Amino acid sequence: MEETISGLPIPRFPKERTGMVSRRKADPKGRPKFAIPDGFGPASQAFARDYSQYVNQKAGKGWNKVLPADEHLIGSLRTRASNTLVTDSSASGTAYSCAIKTYNGAVAIGEDGNPCGTVLEAAKAQGFHTGLVVTSRITHATPAVFYSHIYDRDAEDKIAEMLVGNTPLGPVVDVALGGGLAFFLPNTTDGSDRTDSRDILAEGRKFGYHTFTDRAGFDALNGGDAPAGKKPYIGVFTASHMSYEIDRDPEKEPSLLEMTKTALKSLERMTAGKDKGFFIMVEASRIDHAGHGNDMVGHLHEILMYNQVIDYLKQYVDSGKAGETILISHADHECGGLTMGGIATNGEYLWEPEKLTKSKHSASFLGSLWAKYDGDDGDNYLNGLFEQYGIFDANATEIAVAQSIKNSTSLLEYHFGQSMEKRALVRWATLGHTAVDINLLGYARSHADSNLDVLRGNHDNTEAGLFVANQLGLDLPAITKKLNSKVNEKWLVNEVGRDLVDNGVVTESKRKLVRRAHGHDHTHA
Repeated sequence: MEETISGLPIPRFPKERTGMVSRRKADPKGRPKFAIPDGFGPASQAFARDYSQYVNQKAGKGWNKVLPADEHLIGSLRTRASNTLVTDSSASGTAYSCAIKTYNGAVAIGEDGNPCGTVLEAAKAQGFHTGLVVTSRITHATPAVFYSHIYDRDAEDKIAEMLVGNTPLGPVVDVALGGGLAFFLPNTTDGSDRTDSRDILAEGRKFGYHTFTDRAGFDALNGGDAPAGKKPYIGVFTASHMSYEIDRDPEKEPSLLEMTKTALKSLERMTAGKDKGFFIMVEASRIDHAGHGNDMVGHLHEILMYNQVIDYLKQYVDSGKAGETILISHADHECGGLTMGGIATNGEYLWEPEKLTKSKHSASFLGSLWAKYDGDDGDNYLNGLFEQYGIFDANATEIAVAQSIKNSTSLLEYHFGQSMEKRALVRWATLGHTAVDINLLGYARSHADSNLDVLRGNHDNTEAGLFVANQLGLDLPAITKKLNSKVNEKWLVNEVGRDLVDNGVVTESKRKLVRRAHGHDHTHA
């Protein structure tokens, strides 16, 4: 008989496939690390590898270089959502956090609007410490699915409230680093993206969080070794997403690698001498955003940073600092439909990584500079911008097009990207996501005891979430029942928006109301 709460069915967890059941007792000291390169398909890894091989060969070091992520490939994942073959980050993220299928736009809720317990929430309830490190807004879809529950991913002001502990479970994230400050500031503050006067960081401090909003606050953690590094903290560095790696000012923003190192040290200290370990999710968020913008320069350098993080995490696993640890990494979906290669004017098949070697900034960054320019020598200024993108032969047509779309930063971003496409012979199929399977990576110091063999081959994305739950011995249904208790009815209706969902469908009019309320560009998903 189907279990129900408030007359609605509880989200169903998939039955464990024979190969997905943990073959050994869950090790309470095991500490899974979950790395998600958002919007990252197999072609994107090959793209960055080809570039790295070119640079390596030019430096006289040989051409056959592989990247860290290449060394840990064990399978692939299918990514469909419940309502479409092409998923978004919230539906795919919910597959990883709750091990269930749901509709695009849903944040850790089932198709009937009921919240599903997440691996992070269950880990926290069972005595583990937890961390989230991202370069998107910390309230964006992928991080949000681990700690919040809401019918529409665009309601990021409510998601911010849930991060600091405004849920029936209270605070569940011990370390949170990323962007998205605008959703934490009261609407009386310049740069706020909230519709009310609530100061969410102040609320977080009441829940016991140390909070900071700049590089100085991050540096004060001393890599996690400072006293504050042993207590729960939230760091949000930018109003919206953090900068692309190629544009990042190191005086203002830490890199994904720096944040990962500090978070790991903090969690290591928090769990010292305890039976339970920690769970951490690290997201290379902006790989996806560059895919949406068809910006191969931004895309490239985000992927290279992701590979640096994978290399560090592998070294961390090998060090044994956190006991027997498992590294799992996979995207939520592919974005952009990237392909490398074309037919050159001489009829040869080519793609030319060389064209990307002199790029200094992303297309998004350069487009914003041009949009702000108010001088009287636009052509020369534009030539300088094209050169910063690695294009030293911009033609009159490309300059004229940039002049004509000066007031649209998104079109300028596409224009810079398309201009490079012709030169590097790299193509994008879409500005959105695709249904392409994504790579699955896994690594453990002691492979025989890791259970990673059950992930070999091709799997549905829910199985990746189920694997993590099994490894830690987590009781996801217990958290689901607690969230959906009748005592939480007001929260379920007013905050989660449970009753706005009808069999996995939220009407477009309701989604538009949410978008208008927050007034934010959600193109990059």
